[in-house]
Amino acid sequence: MPTTPPMTLVRDGSDSQYPISFQTTHGSPYDANRHAGDLGNIQADLHGNADVYIHDLVISLDPASPAYIGNLAIVVHQGEDDLGRGGNADSLKTGNAGGRAGCGLIIPL
Repeated sequence: MPTTPPMTLVRDGSDSQYPISFQTTHGSPYDANRHAGDLGNIQADLHGNADVYIHDLVISLDPASPAYIGNLAIVVHQGEDDLGRGGNADSLKTGNAGGRAGCGLIIPL
């Protein structure tokens, strides 16, 4: 099983105050070199609803994990994420996914 790299809370130039990042480039959930929050694309229906299941080997919902993301936010962008393969600087930074469509706080139960 892959090991989780050490995590650091850093400011990376985004609008978020303390995003989790590896200070790397943008990528897909399966890339070794990616931001911790690069979780891929989701598909919403015509009403904007989406059922999402995410399995990730980098982030964790375990409060004992150094990669714990409780009390942080998840952001959904307006467009399709090119997963860092768009061939330009913005692709490596944001995935050319467009503006933010919505966000929500991850609240531990």
